[in-house]
Amino acid sequence: MLNDIYNRALDITIIIHVPLKLASIYVVYRYSPKSMEALPMFLLNVMFWNFVTNFLSSIFHVTPLFPANCFRADGLIRLITKNELVYHILFAAIFTCLLNTALALSLAFPYRYFVFAYPDQVKRVKIWWGAIICMVLHVTFGYIFASSYISNIIYYDDYPVKAELPPRDGAFCFRPYSWKFPALTLVAATIVLTFSTLLWRSLHKMRALMSKQTLELHRKYLLYLLIVTAVPLVFGGLPLILCNTCALFPRMKFATEMDMIGILVLMNHGAIYSIVSIITFKPYMDAARRAIRRVLRKKATVTSVHVVSLNG
Repeated sequence: MLNDIYNRALDITIIIHVPLKLASIYVVYRYSPKSMEALPMFLLNVMFWNFVTNFLSSIFHVTPLFPANCFRADGLIRLITKNELVYHILFAAIFTCLLNTALALSLAFPYRYFVFAYPDQVKRVKIWWGAIICMVLHVTFGYIFASSYISNIIYYDDYPVKAELPPRDGAFCFRPYSWKFPALTLVAATIVLTFSTLLWRSLHKMRALMSKQTLELHRKYLLYLLIVTAVPLVFGGLPLILCNTCALFPRMKFATEMDMIGILVLMNHGAIYSIVSIITFKPYMDAARRAIRRVLRKKATVTSVHVVSLNG
């Protein structure tokens, strides 16, 4: 019963997320003011990784099988394959995308700091060079996590505690996480905190040297970054820590139920991020309002034409 509710909740999550995220990606891409410079690219980077995470989760539902350090693959993937290695690849891909989402958030802070502290040097850097640097960092981050993940894989038949093993159907198992996994999430959080602190310090130091308008512009964008970053940290980071803790201590009371709740919140944080990204920034909010009005106006026109044709 609990598993059915859990899987249906994941299905509903995907149905809501796909149109919402595509709409928010379009708004950020189409309606970002020029004064934001390359900042929208960082926002789109976050939305991209989050969208890929949810796409993979739409075909691959993960259900914990504690106290064994195993999970069961549910969802559409069970109709496609029963291969344990494929399950591991998809599970690793989802977590890689989650970590790259955190990294994408982190990268926006150093960018904003350098734009403020070293504007002339930043202007000389081509945007494609910045994109290549970000790509290299994402690949490196993914490689480090993949290496850590591979070292923790254990196949079902090799699982040491046979008494804990769940039924084979859809199960895939691994050893307890090493220190590398929490360390990667800690690195991403440290980057955010370090560069946001540096940026605040620079704002205060250069207050006397800059015009009030320029200073307020930087402060506005930093505040926006802090707001949109708070959503993944609270609704993404905390559930990820909860899931990680449950996997590290699978015999803990209610570990399975807590892990399910953590996964559900984790899968929904992208929708919250998309909404907050739009409603907390006026140009995006205005664009969203105009789009909604156009849709409602078209519906009203279609309805009135339909009524007139019936009366006629």
